[in-house]
Amino acid sequence: EHMLDWLGVLNLEWRGPELWFCVAPEHQILMKDLRWRSAQELRMGDKLWAFDEHPQGGERDRKWRESEVVSCQRRVLPCSRITLEDGTVLTVSDDHLWLVGRWNRRWHKTKNLRPGWSLIRLLNVWEVDETRDGGYLSALFDSEGYLTQRGGRVALSFAQNPGAVLCEAKRLLSKHEIEFLTYEQRRCEQITLKGGIAATAEFLGRFRPVRLLPKLDLEGRQVRCVEKVRVLSIESMGEQEVIALGTTTRTFLLEGFASHNSCPFPGHKQGDKKPSASFRKRRSDGWGWDFNCLGCGEHGDVVSFLIKHEQVEGWGDPRRKAKKWLLEQYGTGWHDPGDGLVAQVEEI
Repeated sequence: EHMLDWLGVLNLEWRGPELWFCVAPEHQILMKDLRWRSAQELRMGDKLWAFDEHPQGGERDRKWRESEVVSCQRRVLPCSRITLEDGTVLTVSDDHLWLVGRWNRRWHKTKNLRPGWSLIRLLNVWEVDETRDGGYLSALFDSEGYLTQRGGRVALSFAQNPGAVLCEAKRLLSKHEIEFLTYEQRRCEQITLKGGIAATAEFLGRFRPVRLLPKLDLEGRQVRCVEKVRVLSIESMGEQEVIALGTTTRTFLLEGFASHNSCPFPGHKQGDKKPSASFRKRRSDGWGWDFNCLGCGEHGDVVSFLIKHEQVEGWGDPRRKAKKWLLEQYGTGWHDPGDGLVAQVEEI
């Protein structure tokens, strides 16, 4: 019973939706068409741009992936408010996972974040520009622009003869704080946006040139950090209504930051209707607990569950760190010799 209290469930089965990590309804999610939509607007089947949950094939970096919404539900859960140094405020469930700019960009729960840690921003958030300036830049790039996508390089450029059109284009790019490089050619000048994928995606999503917009293909391209934004504070908000999102990649971009959404075990499959995990007392020795994730096959004892579910990673022996955590949390509060927890952690 003590183990079940720690897990936050009232029976021996933890059903899939309870493992989804949730966000405030108004927070913005990146769609495949390069628009940002609030979480409450999403529907099953919507297409997103997301990224690998973990680096694949022994590579160091994650890659961009097309993703699909497979669940979108309203729930009331314990939440926290994260305030970042750039003024961004994020309200998410306590279990929501983020890529953190330490320990090789691993996943960490909101409730485990600390001031001074940094969240990973992959893209800035933009709004569609429907002004005269936006129309001018959209038409210019649609008529004279081209998109380069070779290997790991993605760039958006246009070429124009010296004159009024080129001068106006430079003025508008500078006015909207869009950085660019100028290359002088024999008869014209080439203007290329600085910033690679991030700058290209933002320009196309913001100004929406109809010819170039559908040509951008992020699939399989390397994900790069635009900036690391320091956490100033984490404040408990109590129970709040949030949106529980599930996607095929188990990831999405939340207000531009790298965000997780599903089972913390890497192989768990989204969309399962069966219970996600079971917990059973050991019968061989009469004490201790074993878990088994029915979606991905992860299994082990209470310590290995803590390592995977609570994201106990970093330097040092993860099992030793997990046992220390259990001892600090429950070493003086659990006196039932039947569960064997104290016996497990005291061996350290």
